[in-house]
Amino acid sequence: MRIENMPRASGKTTRLIYASWSTGDPILTVNESHKNDIKEMARNAGIDIPEPITVNDLLERRAAGSPSHNKVHIDEAPFVLEAILQHYGLQSNISTCTIP
Repeated sequence: MRIENMPRASGKTTRLIYASWSTGDPILTVNESHKNDIKEMARNAGIDIPEPITVNDLLERRAAGSPSHNKVHIDEAPFVLEAILQHYGLQSNISTCTIP
């Protein structure tokens, strides 16, 4: 796993778009609004990427027993993690997170 730890508006999502294009792995994001933003950014750059997926998409596939993606690129990871926690009834905001 590679971590892109850069300030806001410094190109993290653009890097994910190029990574998604080059690997064929989708981008996992927090919601439909972010998904649509990613699709628009890719379209504006002339890049054809796999359909991004949201936390809800991922959880619905799991509940339906559908296979999930082997690899994903995660955009805005803290928000994705909070959305997953909230889905399971853990209404906590993340204050600190460590990465191995």
